[in-house]
Amino acid sequence: LGASTAGSLFLKGSNRTTEDMLRKLREDPLFQIKRQEQAARENMMANPLIAAKMQRKAAKESKKEQKKAKKADKKVKKAAKKEKKAAKKEKKASKKKGSSSSSSSDSSDAGTKAK
Repeated sequence: LGASTAGSLFLKGSNRTTEDMLRKLREDPLFQIKRQEQAARENMMANPLIAAKMQRKAAKESKKEQKKAKKADKKVKKAAKKEKKAAKKEKKASKKKGSSSSSSSDSSDAGTKAK
């Protein structure tokens, strides 16, 4: 597009910024290091022995995470069971206390009437 075309100035500018961004990415040392690491990783994974070793390591880590999650779940269930047991015990104690207070007053009344 020519410079006389309406809006062409903006199109050129956007192309320049895109090119500048790409140039900055290509020249960025951190980006270069990351690209080298990625290439080295791909090269390692091309070796079947190393790839198998990495898969075993990943499987071991996932198994460890599953075991940890299972243990945490078991701990939560145990705490819930303990709470339920405590509530049941408290309910039983309050029920026993409520019935014993009324029955004890009945027995004491019966004892005074007999005299």
